[in-house]
Amino acid sequence: MGQMDKKFVTLVFTVVVSLWAGCAVGAAAQQQDEVVVRAIPAAVGYSPEFDRALQRGWRSETGAPGHSYWQNWTDYEIEARLDPETAKLEGTVQILYAHDAPANLNSVLIHLHQNLHREGSPRSSEQEITGGVTITRLAADGEELSERPMEEGPGWEVDGTLMQVRPTIRLEPGDTLQLDIDWEMALPQRGAGRMGHSNKEVYLIAYWFPKVGVFDDLHGWAAQPYLGNAEFYDDFGNYKVSISVPTGWTVMATGELQNPEEVFSAITLDQLDAAAVSDTLVVIADAASRGAGTVTAEGTDGWLNYRFSAENVRDFVWTTSNVQRWDATSAEVANQIWPDVDTDSD
Repeated sequence: MGQMDKKFVTLVFTVVVSLWAGCAVGAAAQQQDEVVVRAIPAAVGYSPEFDRALQRGWRSETGAPGHSYWQNWTDYEIEARLDPETAKLEGTVQILYAHDAPANLNSVLIHLHQNLHREGSPRSSEQEITGGVTITRLAADGEELSERPMEEGPGWEVDGTLMQVRPTIRLEPGDTLQLDIDWEMALPQRGAGRMGHSNKEVYLIAYWFPKVGVFDDLHGWAAQPYLGNAEFYDDFGNYKVSISVPTGWTVMATGELQNPEEVFSAITLDQLDAAAVSDTLVVIADAASRGAGTVTAEGTDGWLNYRFSAENVRDFVWTTSNVQRWDATSAEVANQIWPDVDTDSD
């Protein structure tokens, strides 16, 4: 390219840049002269249910509990037995329901989530059919109840994943109700994507026991059926749970194990003690120890009973296996919500 060509290109480029800059300045000046009109946000309104809760002091506009806030409470004592060969679970639960809501209740709602796998139950997608939950006994405050339509009087009635229990005496504010329920079910291999078992060697067990529904200040009973694709809405409570599995099977669950010396071998207990003061992984169970049968205690008649306790939680889940590798370690964690732990303000 000749010298003149280079000058011509430079001149054209300079003119273009100048024109672009001039346009930009002009556009900016024009924008400054324009008055920007913005939409006025609409007033935030409350639903009639929420407004009622505000007026009665159950809730507040800030989200903090109101001066008359209330919440129901449910305690569970559960005994369960799993036969891994058949995937059958049998259980009994004693439920203590504390009714603090300012309303009278003629019936109590119970969730039977495993009825998702019952023939004829509504569901959002195809699911394995296991038969769901079979209730073999139900008593309210010590009085045996039978299955019958609610309009016929005290008893219990199942509709999909929901069960209504009508005791002889209605619940008034401040009352408690004790429910004793025996049930059994076959565990699905793939339970709505959140539970199941693999080769009947590893079990992940969730939404597995009769559970009291939530009665809240907005809608009363949260009586939506479980269709297989949903989150869960639960009251808080305390759990005492005993789980029986064959010798050689370990159980991990919500809460704290209460009887490690009854279910683990001396070797496993020593390894757990070592892990409690170690900052590196300690092998508790591997393929060799599983195969040798040295992980658990011998049990009674070929069975072990694991006892767990969990306080102030919304649910209880567990896993059990006779092949899982198990490693453990420890870590020091300081947190200001634990008053008995020293925290470093720096």
